[in-house]
Amino acid sequence: MKIILIFMDEFLSLQRFEYEEPYHTEIHLRSSNGLFTGCLEYYCNVNELDDIGKKLKSFPSNFSDKIVYELGSEDPKERCAYYFRLHVSVIDRSGHCAVQIRINRNSSVPNNGLADFTIKANPADLNNLGELFLRLSKFEIREFTWRPTQGRT
Repeated sequence: MKIILIFMDEFLSLQRFEYEEPYHTEIHLRSSNGLFTGCLEYYCNVNELDDIGKKLKSFPSNFSDKIVYELGSEDPKERCAYYFRLHVSVIDRSGHCAVQIRINRNSSVPNNGLADFTIKANPADLNNLGELFLRLSKFEIREFTWRPTQGRT
C-alpha cells in the first residue's frame, strides 16, 4: 500500500458576521497546517478579538511568553457544544513560534470531530496576525486569511 501526503497552505482564516454588534459577533474560523484542517462557527465578545490582537501584536516579550484563548470545555460534565483553543508559544531560542489549534465538536459517533495541529510562525508573522485581529475587532474588515512566512521545515 502506498500513502501519498498532499500538502496545502498553512493558514488561519476568520470571517465576522453581524450578531448583536458592536458587543458580540459571529465568527467562522477555518485553519490548516497543510496536513490537517479544522473549522468552527462560534459567537464571542468583540473585546476578546481585541485582546487577542493586542497580545499577538507584541508577542513574544520573552522565551516563556504564551497566549492561551479558550472557548467551551472538553469536560463532559460541562456539557459544552464545542471546545476551541488557540495556544501561541515560543518553541526555540531563535524565537520561532507555534500556533496550536484545537477544535473539538464534543460529540460521539457519528457526529464526532476533532482537529488538533500546529502552525509554525515567526514573531513578525504573529505581530501581523495581531494587527488583523485588531482590525477585525474594530469592524475595519469583515474577514482575513493569515499565512505565516515561516512554513514547514
